[in-house]
Amino acid sequence: MSPPEAVAAGAPGATPPEAAGTPGATPPAPSTAAAVEGLPARDDVVALADADPRTTRVRQALADAGAEADVVVLDHVARSPEDLADELGVPVGALVRCHLLLVEEEDPSAPTATRYGGEPDEGPWPPLTGGAERRGAGDAEVPAVLVLAPQRRRVRATDVAGAASGLGVTAVRAAAPHEVLALTGCAPEDLPPTGLPTDALRVDVVLVDTALGDHAVLWAPAGRPGTAMSTSYEELMRITLGHPVELA
Repeated sequence: MSPPEAVAAGAPGATPPEAAGTPGATPPAPSTAAAVEGLPARDDVVALADADPRTTRVRQALADAGAEADVVVLDHVARSPEDLADELGVPVGALVRCHLLLVEEEDPSAPTATRYGGEPDEGPWPPLTGGAERRGAGDAEVPAVLVLAPQRRRVRATDVAGAASGLGVTAVRAAAPHEVLALTGCAPEDLPPTGLPTDALRVDVVLVDTALGDHAVLWAPAGRPGTAMSTSYEELMRITLGHPVELA
């Protein structure tokens, strides 16, 4: 199945570029952009994505890094990784999932506090420890590790802590969904590999699963549902200052 339309954010009606198999390219645009009843017109969808601060940060980060990649707006919001891979015309393994893990300071005397963003939407989640628990959403610089892995790869905090121990990180835990949203403004499935806000979050280490290197073209989230960015493993390593790791 050939990939459907996608238009670069900020370029409504752009001329269809290269095939989706080229890093930085967008899938071919359609000959028409018929509006569906009850849904925004195609140009409105692109305009909304272009004005979204989440995609704006990603596009700016890519431009600052001199990356070939750009944010594209997909034809629809995918219902599953398989749906997205089918739309883009790539294997599921070429889809990047970005996992946020919070660094825990080993201070057992610190009191337990409310987690970022209020009550969790599911759980229970392990309590924060050390100085991180005393920071609320909006307070500066919660230390974190960002792990980039294939969409279906399970990422365990113990594996990440082991891989990051040589980089000065000794203890981490997976951020709860509401914490990801509170700290980044993105849902976990839309978390991008670059362009994250820095007012409440400090990413100390980026780990990139070497399994992503099996694919010539990678597609990663761009911060907003229905958007994505294409890149290569080498470029992803460069723009994130990532460290290669093998995750089981």
